[in-house]
Amino acid sequence: MEKATAKEITTVQITHSFYCDECGEHLGDSIECDDGYYDKFGEFEQKICVDRKWYAVKKNLCEEHRKQFVDKTISALILLGFEPERM
Repeated sequence: MEKATAKEITTVQITHSFYCDECGEHLGDSIECDDGYYDKFGEFEQKICVDRKWYAVKKNLCEEHRKQFVDKTISALILLGFEPERM
């Protein structure tokens, strides 16, 4: 004999929305997978090591503000006397 029963299963869908930390522009949405993974939009991380100590900045930036941040970082380093290495 066989019996079939129906169950209603409810799931929760988590959507992550990403915005530029500087201007608030919407960068994208990502649905979280069952294992907790989700795509990230506008992720920007910059690190520098000075005297064996690491300094880092982590932001979500649109392309325009990512470029501006990199340009400002390079300008500040040059003002301090840094030069690009020739390889």
